[in-house]
Amino acid sequence: MVNFAKKISLLIFFMLTFSYAAQAVTWQQYDEKKYIDLDSIEKYSGVHSLNNNSIYSFWTKILNNKNQVFLDDEKFYNKKIWYKMARTLIDCKNKTLAIKSYAIYDLKGQIIDAHEVPEYQIQWSSIIPETLGELYYNGICLP
Repeated sequence: MVNFAKKISLLIFFMLTFSYAAQAVTWQQYDEKKYIDLDSIEKYSGVHSLNNNSIYSFWTKILNNKNQVFLDDEKFYNKKIWYKMARTLIDCKNKTLAIKSYAIYDLKGQIIDAHEVPEYQIQWSSIIPETLGELYYNGICLP
């Protein structure tokens, strides 16, 4: 996992270095059926960033991999789900993550559900070693 994280960190660093001129979405696969939009990585300017300039936001996309979470969501919405997208926040100084917004899409690419978390309800979670959170941290915070 550590070697994989280092490779992804380097890949994200190089993609960031050479992609600033591009305006299109650049989805980079980082795990099976999981993607990050490298062009969306930017300094976050919400209330939480007033005294902390080390918060970034970025978009992720997870394709339906038929795990229990997707199966439960399909049952709840009574629709087949193609993918989910989330705007994720990462606080490099405090090594925490949070979800700012998300959307769930059906097989036709139509939004089934979407939610924007108000600033005062954002829930920060510690980044756990050897997880995707650490992968994000290494790729976004350390380069």
